Amino acid sequence: MQNLRVLFTVLIGVTVPFPMLAQAPQLDPQRRAALQESAMQQNKPAEFVLQHRTDLSLTEQQVATLEVLAEAQRDSARVRQTRMTERMRTNPPRSAIVAAAGWSGSVDEAELREALCEQSAAQMDLLLGVAQDRRAVASVLTAVQVEQLPRLQTGDMMKALGRP
Repeated sequence: MQNLRVLFTVLIGVTVPFPMLAQAPQLDPQRRAALQESAMQQNKPAEFVLQHRTDLSLTEQQVATLEVLAEAQRDSARVRQTRMTERMRTNPPRSAIVAAAGWSGSVDEAELREALCEQSAAQMDLLLGVAQDRRAVASVLTAVQVEQLPRLQTGDMMKALGRP
């Protein structure tokens, strides 16, 4: 379980700005869960955009296209997550990665580099899929709408942290 927590922290770090992530351990369980849910939702880009249909002033045609994309992305995200979880179960992060996240003891740099390369290869499908899903969604939006997404994403994170 500790190994999966380390991996989850790395994956969440891809979507959650570091200052917000640093506050996660200080949050009560409900807020921490909300932050994690918000981060996971942002890895389902069509659903994220549909949640903000009013903020983005989406047209009916955009909504219809995004609903189809959301269903496809739900399936692809599930497949990617299942594949990632299965890789982690069959090949959990090595002790070098777990040790690197700690505060004491020595670091075997060669072993850590090798372990991180293995972990990186295991995460590649997940991260590439998210990037492709985001670009597919962006292709449905106008340039002005795409420019609003980072602000909406940050706003969702702030709400999850209980901030205005």
